[in-house]
Amino acid sequence: MKKLGVSFVAAVLLAAGSNVASAQSTDQCYKIAAILCGNEGLTPCMSRPNMMGQLPANCVPDIQPMVETARETEAELEQSGRNGSQDMTRTGMSYGGVLRSGPSMNHRRIASLREGDHLDVLEDTGVWFNDYKWFLVSTPQGTGYHWGGIFCVDDASRTDGIFSDC
Repeated sequence: MKKLGVSFVAAVLLAAGSNVASAQSTDQCYKIAAILCGNEGLTPCMSRPNMMGQLPANCVPDIQPMVETARETEAELEQSGRNGSQDMTRTGMSYGGVLRSGPSMNHRRIASLREGDHLDVLEDTGVWFNDYKWFLVSTPQGTGYHWGGIFCVDDASRTDGIFSDC
């Protein structure tokens, strides 16, 4: 998509009655970044030179920390030997929610996931929360931890702690 087209879409989304301080603003900024990045993941896309500069100025404070946190988490996973090289035997779909830097609500937010975002399950952490487990997953927004209560996999009957089959 041409920069002019993206700028137009960004202006329309931001002018659609949103308050920059609201949660809607972050969602709209995420949509703008997704338009800019197309099918490429948010972290690799926004890590390229000048990509942050294509975002509206008020979106940079929302998107930049998510990209930096995702890069830090991927570096930590690589150092610990859990860089996604395991067999990715399970694919699925998120129902939305937050991708985190560790397997609990207390860990840093890496990115927001939208309903329908594809994911690959890399590891079962064994950490339970409200009847579901936390899993290490790879998504278009990066690699991190996602709670099993808000995603499905191709055959959940083979895995405890995931909400359902897709």
